[in-house]
Amino acid sequence: MKSTETISRILFWSALITSWVVFSVFPFFWFIPFAFWVISLASLWIHKSRLKWWLIGLSAWTVLPFLSFCFGVNDYTHGKAFLRTVGLPAFGFENLNKEYRVHTSSSGCLVTGIEPFINYPNNVAVKVCTKLFGYQKGVYGGFYPSFEESNDLINKHGREFPFVVKNDTLEVTHENSEYKLWVFTFNRNHKLNRFNTKAKIVSRKNELIIVSTASDSLKIVYLIDSKTGKNFAKYAVDVEEISVY
Repeated sequence: MKSTETISRILFWSALITSWVVFSVFPFFWFIPFAFWVISLASLWIHKSRLKWWLIGLSAWTVLPFLSFCFGVNDYTHGKAFLRTVGLPAFGFENLNKEYRVHTSSSGCLVTGIEPFINYPNNVAVKVCTKLFGYQKGVYGGFYPSFEESNDLINKHGREFPFVVKNDTLEVTHENSEYKLWVFTFNRNHKLNRFNTKAKIVSRKNELIIVSTASDSLKIVYLIDSKTGKNFAKYAVDVEEISVY
C-alpha cells in the first residue's frame, strides 16, 4: 500500500513539474511530456488516488487552457476579443470575421505545437459568447457584403469621387469625413497608380461605405463602418489573373 502511494506521489510531482517546465522552457517537445501526464493521470485514477484531482487542477495542461478561456470571455466583454491562430498573415487576414465579427490575431509563423492549448480555448470562449449574447460591443454589426455583392452595388449605385493616392494610402473625403485607407496588397509590386486609378463610392443605409478603386491590373474594394470610420474589410482582385484575395 505504501509503495503504491509512493509511486503515486512520484508520478504526481513528475507530471506536474514537467507540465510547467515544458510550457515555460521547452514548448517544442510538448508531446512526450503530455503523453506522460496522461499516463500518470490514468494511473492515479486507476489507483483511486486523490492526487488525480490536484494533478488536473494544477497542471499547465489544464490551468493555461482554462485561463485562456477566461481571458477570451473577458476580452469579449470589453470589446477586445480576437480569434487567435498561427501563420504568416496574408492579404485579407485583417478582415473582420463575417460570422463572429471579430478580427483574427496571429502569433506568427513560428509554431511550437502548444498553440492549441492557448488559442483554441480563447476561440471557443469568443465563439460561445457571440452565439449566446451577440456581437461584442464596438464592432460593426451591419450588412457585410462579399466581393461580388460589393462590386454589384458599386456598379449599380457607385459614383466617382475625388481622392489622393500616396505611397501607402488612399485618402478619401465623403460627407465631410476623411478616410485614410491602406493600399498595400498581397504583393508589394501590385500598387495603385495615382495617374491611372479610378475610384467609386457608395453608401448603404448610413451604416456601410463601400469604396472601390481600380487601375490597369488591380482592383481593391474597401468596406468602411460609417459610424466609426474604420475600414473593417477589404478585397483585392488581380485583374490579370482574375483572382480574388
